[in-house]
Amino acid sequence: MARGLVIVGTSSSAGKTFLTTILLYHFRKKGYRVAPFKVQNMSLNSYPAYDGGEIAVAQAMQAYIAGAELSSCINPVLLKPIGNRFVEVIVCGRSLGLYTFNDYWRSIRPWAWRKALECFDELSSRYDIIVVEGAGCVAEPNFLDEDIANLRIAVERNLPAILVADIERGGAFASIIGCLEILPPSMRS
Repeated sequence: MARGLVIVGTSSSAGKTFLTTILLYHFRKKGYRVAPFKVQNMSLNSYPAYDGGEIAVAQAMQAYIAGAELSSCINPVLLKPIGNRFVEVIVCGRSLGLYTFNDYWRSIRPWAWRKALECFDELSSRYDIIVVEGAGCVAEPNFLDEDIANLRIAVERNLPAILVADIERGGAFASIIGCLEILPPSMRS
């Protein structure tokens, strides 16, 4: 199995995508076979994968930088918001249709999480290092127990994590401390 690393943030736009991309580039230059991975992304911007599915543009760009195959496995859950109520749910590159976010959360997310683990394991069998990018804030207390986009993969696959904060936004140190205090002890390390 590959080694991995999870990049999570104190907020959206904290620098997770940038740091993930830089690490992929660094590991590739060191001679490792590397691949990006993002369990769940919410984006209207998608890109066709080689296997006929679609993934978020950010993960397509990261795969290119990493020299990795553009597989639907690198972004197993893609959510495309449609207005304020609906989301198109794409799992492993294939659209399941339009759902309310609540329907996705209750009915599809648990199954999608299992598919994401299968994708991670498939990538792990083909690459030396998987760099996992989280989504949004790592410590949203209203859905932390059910969050599949951040530290759950680190816990399930015993991966180290790096917490990213944007010093330019102000309050970066308070954001870091706040995230660590909100996280359950099992996720803090």
